[in-house]
Amino acid sequence: VSLTLVDLATGTRRYMRTQTAYRFIPSEGETKRRFKVIAEMGNERPLRIVGLKATPMRGQGIIVEFALTKPAQVQAEVLTLTGRRVGHPFARLRMNWVKVRTATPVAPLLK
Repeated sequence: VSLTLVDLATGTRRYMRTQTAYRFIPSEGETKRRFKVIAEMGNERPLRIVGLKATPMRGQGIIVEFALTKPAQVQAEVLTLTGRRVGHPFARLRMNWVKVRTATPVAPLLK
């Protein structure tokens, strides 16, 4: 279920899975504010990898950085354009991973 909070006075929408609060400044003389919560089956937002960046380190492998648009389990391998695995038994691979805000921590699995 996907929940969205809608401020009916301004039309502002907030995705409730990632937002912990919603703040607003009432207009002069405003004594109440109406909101609507929209519940939708499924999650229309697709999982995406954003901010993908691979940085070679001086003789110490590669730093791969990325973020996800929603919680997911991650398995990663670094390959060349021809599909060959990067590195050898003595090479190191380091991953910096930025998770999305979620109540359930999810950690990447590295191969």
